[in-house]
Amino acid sequence: MRTLDGEQNLKVGEGTQSGSTFRIKGKGMPVLGGRGRGDLYVSVNVMIQTNMSKEQRRLFEELAAMEADGHQDRGIVDKVKDMFG
Repeated sequence: MRTLDGEQNLKVGEGTQSGSTFRIKGKGMPVLGGRGRGDLYVSVNVMIQTNMSKEQRRLFEELAAMEADGHQDRGIVDKVKDMFG
């Protein structure tokens, strides 16, 4: 991603939810009347595809079946399936 100083890598972990915020120390705006820089805060906005091909849908349902075998709680796959009806 681009910062005031140029490109900066940010590792976004698996399972990061939309609305999560990350802080990058010392990469924000200069401190007014002081020395150094503030922190840069990055908000995550996860977008989920709404139109899937038949093959994508088949693979998604296969993934859902694998998740159901290993977990009893509702995961992201179940939530996305609800979106598609």
